[in-house]
Amino acid sequence: MWTFESATTPASWTAVDSPVSTTLHAVVQTANGPCAVGNGGYVVGRASDGTWGVVVDAGIAAKHRAIYDVAPTDDGTRLWLVGASGTVGYYDLANGERRDLSATLESDSALQSVAVSGPRGAEKLLVADANGNVLPADIDGDAPQWGPATRPAGGTVFTDLAADDAGVGYGVDTSASVWVTTDDDGWKRVGIDGEGASLYAITTTGDGLLVGGGSGRLQASDEEFRWTPFSVGQATVYGLDGDADRMVAGGGSGNVFVRESGGDWRPADWSGSATLYGVCLGEPAVAVGASGTIVEGSGESEATDGSSSDSTA
Repeated sequence: MWTFESATTPASWTAVDSPVSTTLHAVVQTANGPCAVGNGGYVVGRASDGTWGVVVDAGIAAKHRAIYDVAPTDDGTRLWLVGASGTVGYYDLANGERRDLSATLESDSALQSVAVSGPRGAEKLLVADANGNVLPADIDGDAPQWGPATRPAGGTVFTDLAADDAGVGYGVDTSASVWVTTDDDGWKRVGIDGEGASLYAITTTGDGLLVGGGSGRLQASDEEFRWTPFSVGQATVYGLDGDADRMVAGGGSGNVFVRESGGDWRPADWSGSATLYGVCLGEPAVAVGASGTIVEGSGESEATDGSSSDSTA
């Protein structure tokens, strides 16, 4: 039996007014709504009335250093930020406290990605730098207790990190490898054999992983790390988010693709061309990118008729 999806119209996404004109690298959902980070140390957020404004205008150290990635605690009340020149620190949403913890790391290497698991005050971090190092940290109140740096990929740079609800960490690198943390604080490669494209994005989906990279390549796994490839054109995929019901991908040439409940990947109805570096699900879903671009959408396609077509052999 084959089941064909009913005809659908593409999910509608719309560019909104941005408070900045500099590149935004990442966006996440928080307890206060969507929040994005970018060059110049900008942190911008969406208010309940739909307007976007500047939350932090010069970075956590007030030195205008670029912020390359952001990750919230499980309760969405604290944002961990990493970026240029070894920048690492947090911003607490409840009271606006901003703490620069870069000195605790004793490194000036650019930090490219961060993943967080656990609630505010008891969270665990993974941070990847531009030299191929990955560093774990446990948080006891405010300050991170850093563990030893490792090079899971032998010096190949981890381009993105993710963590699931159980605190397991995941990473991707430019050699098309996917990695998972082990019980002894090590790393194990879990794919992807035969995948030639560099990987730039990873997200957990509740029952597996979704990764993306060059040439519009996506790969989805189950819990046993069995991989299924997808293609969303030729533009590089830089941003991913997903759960059991929806997934969204953003990348070069303004591409936004949405997948719902195991269906096909479909392009969003948005005509912009700015490269999109970060995406997140929510209401609204959000994509951010070059020149301060912010695009919002429902993340869902709408059926144009009320039925699907089944064919039985």
